Amino acid sequence: MKRHIKQLSALATLALVVLIPTSCITDDSTYADESRLSSLTLEGAGSSTMEEYDFNLGDEAVITPKVTYGGDTTQLTYRWQVGKLTDGVKGALADVDSTKTLRHLFTEGGSYYAHLIVTDGKQGQTADYQININRTFERGFVLVSNDDTGKGNLAFVKIPTTAEKKLGVTSMVMEHCIERMNPDLKTGRLLNAVLGTLTYPTTINRVMVADENRCYFLDPNTFTLVSNISFGDIYSGFKATKFQNGDTSVPYPFAYDSATGKYVHCNLQYMFPFEYSYFVGYPFDDIFVTQYSQYNRRTTTSLYLDYEKPEVCGFNAYYNYYGYTSPFIGSGNLLKGQTLITAMHGDTWSSSTYVLPTYIISHDADNANNWHLYTNVQNSNIDSAYFTRQDLTLTGDEAVPEQGAFMPVSVKYHRHFYTADNKLYVFLTDGTFAFPKKDEWVYDFGDEVVTSLSSYTSFEQVYVTTMDPTTHRGNFYIFNASSLSTTNHGKVEPYMSFKNCADRISAVLYKPSVSK
Repeated sequence: MKRHIKQLSALATLALVVLIPTSCITDDSTYADESRLSSLTLEGAGSSTMEEYDFNLGDEAVITPKVTYGGDTTQLTYRWQVGKLTDGVKGALADVDSTKTLRHLFTEGGSYYAHLIVTDGKQGQTADYQININRTFERGFVLVSNDDTGKGNLAFVKIPTTAEKKLGVTSMVMEHCIERMNPDLKTGRLLNAVLGTLTYPTTINRVMVADENRCYFLDPNTFTLVSNISFGDIYSGFKATKFQNGDTSVPYPFAYDSATGKYVHCNLQYMFPFEYSYFVGYPFDDIFVTQYSQYNRRTTTSLYLDYEKPEVCGFNAYYNYYGYTSPFIGSGNLLKGQTLITAMHGDTWSSSTYVLPTYIISHDADNANNWHLYTNVQNSNIDSAYFTRQDLTLTGDEAVPEQGAFMPVSVKYHRHFYTADNKLYVFLTDGTFAFPKKDEWVYDFGDEVVTSLSSYTSFEQVYVTTMDPTTHRGNFYIFNASSLSTTNHGKVEPYMSFKNCADRISAVLYKPSVSK
């Protein structure tokens, strides 16, 4: 829309344009001699409605206005301002850009408006644009990955809400989320990402991501940095090799340095590192967090594995009360002369003993064909006195898990899962101890290399990540646990799959919609 400028001298007009905000230019203004002015038009100027743009949080909002000018375009100046748009009400404006094309990174989802002023020093045009920033990180999956050089890549797979699905919004993938939302933040090789949750004395949720030196506390809805802590503040030279979420009994996420056998725990409320005295002097090779059902609620507990001893332990802060000498109550000499393969908890509490079952898989150190399954359903501690044993002699046709294989469980369908030779298998703890045959896989990933396996019991979903051996890029598969059964060989398809969505993926975290 062409604006009419009040009759002022050219010099006075220039001074007003420079010293007074262009928003003071009014629709009923005119110049003394409009014929001398080069025509300036800005599409959308004077419109009663704003043109709308949609962007995802983490992506730059980029808008290039349609401007036509009859003179030297280098004389044009641009002033972009943005403000919050709440229920159609425009908030205060702040300057963000002075180039023709707006490029601005919003740090929170929601609706905004951009106000543009274009002027050649004598005449000006203004227009407003509505900007909708989709809440990318509201609900979805965090994928922890690293490239071949060790550069971290935190990716996010957004799962659309019900309202978004009705609008035709589909899932999306965003890589390098930490750098996108925190341009000045540089991380090292990423170890893991966990959702730290505190409910008392206040409710706090943080996505916590760690490399070998630091833990980064991120806002769960924006992935912007809240704070970060250095593990070296507790132990000089500490280099984390694992970063693990806490569980119901140890509600502190922690980093572990396998070279020194030391731990650094993280306080969630005040975000500082500390040494949790219970863990001092108890090194382990693997730590598995297991989800299970307790009184129809999802809860977690951990198993601590030492392959060299070999031994499996559980943590109990009240060990003195039960007559034990250590907070890590273990299997002792139960596995003497054997090679520890893995351990896992059952799916739910025993109805007769009110104990969460514990399972240990091993084979004889001097005969890898003689395998054993130890079961404890009598005592909540990992005490050798309460385990029973089943034996299995391999025929050579079985698909057996590798040492350190994590075997997540389905609470509803009472089965565990594992991978071998890049195939997904089902393992049953009920009945006679046996492994499925090599050709009894439920899903074959072909040439892709399996890099992680996990589950989320609330959804009864199993998550598998793989790497393409040619591109070294990562893939992410979601399976419904209901379809993964011993009788469903070759009939299973992923519920969802995301190809080429990250680098080599080592961990998956489901992030629900949460408050800060």
